[in-house]
Amino acid sequence: MDAEQIKIAALVAAFDQEHERAQRAITALERSGESLQHGVEAAARDAVTKALAEVNQETQHAVDALRELQRFSFWQSAWQHVTIAMLAMAVTVACVWWYVPSMKEITALRAEQSKLQASMEDLNQRGGRVKLSTCGPQKHLCVLVDEAAGTFGDAKRDEVYMIAKGY
Repeated sequence: MDAEQIKIAALVAAFDQEHERAQRAITALERSGESLQHGVEAAARDAVTKALAEVNQETQHAVDALRELQRFSFWQSAWQHVTIAMLAMAVTVACVWWYVPSMKEITALRAEQSKLQASMEDLNQRGGRVKLSTCGPQKHLCVLVDEAAGTFGDAKRDEVYMIAKGY
């Protein structure tokens, strides 16, 4: 083997060594890339899990707040309805108390009505249905008479009586 071949063989040997070293470096890079990829995936998974847990917790707080608001608004609405109903009843009772007479007054009014009814019956029996008016230029008191019933009294003394209509 001559010197040139030795150089070429040495060069090929050096090239093979470099190639082998490059292969080891590539393998090491691939391993560290895989390791880095697993680390990034684990970190991303942990970050997403933590973020989702926080979102879930905040969502649960929002749900609890909404339920509390719903309970509060229900009781507030119920309280308003009860208050309005009580006020309406109070106004109704006050109006009834103000306008409707008491039982004592009602009894007194009924007794007075009975007395007035009896007085009207007595007056009707005594000729209370007589029609009165005013007549003549000096507006004298006049009575509607029943001419069919005839006249009574002494015509010589200018005393003529007639029966009033409705008696």
